Amino acid sequence: MISLFVATVLFLPEPVVSIPGWSANWESVKAQSLKTGKPILANFTGSDWCPYCIRLEEEVFTTEEFKTWAKEKVILFEADYPQGKELPEKITKQNEQLAREYGVSAFPSILFLDGNGDVLGNSGYLRDPGPTAWTKFADQQIEQGKIDQKNSDGWPKIVGKQMSAEVDVRGEKLKTTDFGKIVNGKAAPRKGKVLIIDLWATWCGPCIQEMPKLNGWAKKYSKYVDVIGVTEEEPEKVKEFLAKRSVDYPLYSDVDAKIFKELRVGAIPFVLVLSPDGVVRYEGTPSDPSDPLTERVLQKIIIASKLRK
Repeated sequence: MISLFVATVLFLPEPVVSIPGWSANWESVKAQSLKTGKPILANFTGSDWCPYCIRLEEEVFTTEEFKTWAKEKVILFEADYPQGKELPEKITKQNEQLAREYGVSAFPSILFLDGNGDVLGNSGYLRDPGPTAWTKFADQQIEQGKIDQKNSDGWPKIVGKQMSAEVDVRGEKLKTTDFGKIVNGKAAPRKGKVLIIDLWATWCGPCIQEMPKLNGWAKKYSKYVDVIGVTEEEPEKVKEFLAKRSVDYPLYSDVDAKIFKELRVGAIPFVLVLSPDGVVRYEGTPSDPSDPLTERVLQKIIIASKLRK
């Protein structure tokens, strides 16, 4: 009976994808990538409504030249966000989580990743149509990503990007160490741990969307990581917010906006991740597709910190 159940699970049909030969199972694709050493080509698409997604599929992904290239070079994964058809609930939830994790907000978005989920490069619909130019650019992105990984000192790569703060303190220490008054009675950050500082506000929808992820990290990595949220709002405003929502990490009210002023922050959410020595290892908008704050990025900071103790 057990063997019959196992066989049934193993041979369940692949969830519906818009392009035959692609997979919609993220965990399976990562396992294949780790086993073969091939990178993942992840296509974030709106297959039945996005004009450039449809053109990319017709002009590149369904061509024989691309298929030959892909068979040798990559593992194909599709995260679809259709409007005219329904995907299995499990796949829909998986794709929504991946979009949040990698900061995908525009389609098509193509990510090249390794089997651990680290981003090697990215692409989309290119001005030069056709599979030849597209696969050449893909090869360049993947190769450069591998070189960057090889030359890494263990910390996440400092990515050149536009930020919603004028001051870039990556690789440096913050001057601000006073984050204001703790509103929800949680313990202050402890020395010797990675610190995530989330700059947010009660009225900020994208900030609130990030909170479940931060709640999860605060719990999952509590041995190695502290999370705090800092707002410029009055404590009473934060207390009103907490009466309606559960937040499992300390929230600070900094009416003097010390850290906001130091960094000259122009838009939120804005997040910093500090290693135990106080050096900023990540700074930016957590959903920025060019440099998203993923769980894998956090794990790299934790591992690098432990190796330097």
